[in-house]
Amino acid sequence: MRNRFSFGMITAITLTFLVLVVVSNRPSEAAEDNKAETKKDSAAGYNLVAPLSAIMEVMDNSIFSKIPDKAKAGKFKDIKREGLFLAEIANLTAQDKEYRNNKEWVSVCEKWKEAALKLSEAADKKDAAAVMTQHAAVEKTCEMCHEKFRDN
Repeated sequence: MRNRFSFGMITAITLTFLVLVVVSNRPSEAAEDNKAETKKDSAAGYNLVAPLSAIMEVMDNSIFSKIPDKAKAGKFKDIKREGLFLAEIANLTAQDKEYRNNKEWVSVCEKWKEAALKLSEAADKKDAAAVMTQHAAVEKTCEMCHEKFRDN
């Protein structure tokens, strides 16, 4: 009899605990309103935290311009990672608030991402010549964008 009582008490305590957890974790109306706002904001697109010019300057000076020397030095692991990073920056850049609805902007960003991914693939194969070819392809997408959007 004692075992049944203990089991019953444990079951009751466990059920009470679960009910309290469920009730206390139920979203309030304010939380639901915040969720709706967040969903609406995310539907509009990602908003860059840093100015695009700052992102581009750091990316160029710290990463992109150093890739040819890294290829000559055989630092393919670094180049592979940096190619993926460049591709991700292209993804973010496509979401720039000022241009994200411009099809040409998004298209150039997509070309940049594709070229950066190919750069990473060339580095994965430890192919210095292909790395240099893809580095030039990435640079071409930079120039296309600058001619159309930045340098006007």
